[in-house]
Amino acid sequence: MNKFFLNKLHTLLLFTVLLTTCFTSIVVGQKQLSLSFDTQSTTKFLCPPRISSVINDESDPATKYGLFINVLEDNNIIRDTNFQVVVSSNGNSVLNAKNIKVSKKTGKIHLLMIPNGVGFCTITVEVSYKKQTATINIEYAASDNSVKDGLYHTGISDASAAISIDNNTMLVGDDETNQLLLFDTRVSGLPIRSFNYEKLLDLEDGTIDTKKEVDVECAAKSAMHPNMSYWLGSMSNGGKRMDVKSNRNTLFATAISGIGKDIDVKIIGEYHQLRKNLIEWGKTNGYQLDIAASAGMEPKRVDGFNVEGMCFAPDNTTLYVCFRAPIVPVKDRNNALIAPLLNFETWFNNGKTTGKPQFGKPIEIDLNKRGIRDIISLSDKSYLIVAGNSDHIKNAALYKWTGLSEDRPQLLSIPDISNLPIEAAIEVFEDGMPSGKVQLICDNGSTAWYNDGNPSKNLDYRYKKFISKVVKIN
Repeated sequence: MNKFFLNKLHTLLLFTVLLTTCFTSIVVGQKQLSLSFDTQSTTKFLCPPRISSVINDESDPATKYGLFINVLEDNNIIRDTNFQVVVSSNGNSVLNAKNIKVSKKTGKIHLLMIPNGVGFCTITVEVSYKKQTATINIEYAASDNSVKDGLYHTGISDASAAISIDNNTMLVGDDETNQLLLFDTRVSGLPIRSFNYEKLLDLEDGTIDTKKEVDVECAAKSAMHPNMSYWLGSMSNGGKRMDVKSNRNTLFATAISGIGKDIDVKIIGEYHQLRKNLIEWGKTNGYQLDIAASAGMEPKRVDGFNVEGMCFAPDNTTLYVCFRAPIVPVKDRNNALIAPLLNFETWFNNGKTTGKPQFGKPIEIDLNKRGIRDIISLSDKSYLIVAGNSDHIKNAALYKWTGLSEDRPQLLSIPDISNLPIEAAIEVFEDGMPSGKVQLICDNGSTAWYNDGNPSKNLDYRYKKFISKVVKIN
């Protein structure tokens, strides 16, 4: 290689280095383009990057309200709309890119997503601005609209107890987590607020930082104190070996202050011996509840032990504790069982109980061999009973009842509910007046929403969902 060629090569390499250095300095000097989710503008019913929708659900928040994305330079929102947006989907069978409506505002992108199939996909939003590009991903899921006129509340799937707060909100208990969640009763989507009571109760089962669930299955508003509500665990056995689970024996009271989305919930008392008291009462009355509740016994069978309903009796002082199982009597298992706890609030005394609870005579009611999954007192002084099998087979039915032991509950003819996993109900009011309707609340923890065989209870909370449905009962 001659000297002339070497000099030329050296000059070329030097020029390349200088050119690269100049180009790099120009890039470094530019403002950095980035994208972020605008949680302030996005509806509270969504929490990106994980979004779940429902096909053909008019109240689906991703379809109705959508979400907002900020376009930023050096973490500051840009002040114009001179940027280009390209949206793509890696699962057009779930959400075709053509079904994503894109609009631009100053420094913001608004997306409405209309699902066309069931499953998961990733939505990529790419923005080009001043010769730079930035991307952000949305992890999207869609489920089928399997229940006509149903709402699909996300955040939890194992809804198991509920009370109404006002015309538009309800407080829901989850039997898989130790929290109460405030939902809007009119729309699908995430809860407005949540209240974790795990560290506020004297729970025994679990570690210091993580207590096992109370398995809340019952809720009752006080008849005498409007701001007071009571919550009770199922008191059933659990786990692979059907062991006694001490946290499930918890009865606790909440005081609710404020209005609607601004409520505050405080724990004001608890009791952990009601299971023991009920077993003694059941033995005295020939129901063999000691056998039904013994370790190793499956609770969800006709001779098991499982409480799922609770409400105040017509005298406003007796608390009806209602069993999903056992079905009674022992020799002829046809009737649902209710234990009347007398002078409940006087005895409970905000958790500072006065002696042992006193129970009245057992009440047996004929629900066509079903147990009680929930019971609520209605404005007309009657009672609505949500009845269902003691086992896992869906066989839901609604009954009206006077609340008096001598009266037989009347089966209501309500279409399209027998196959729903109904766990709770609240009365529906319109303009502050009783509407003759109730909102049924389902436990969908075992539902595989996305055709992947994965039950809802195992998913990220933003993909979990449970159904509620309003029905007429008059």
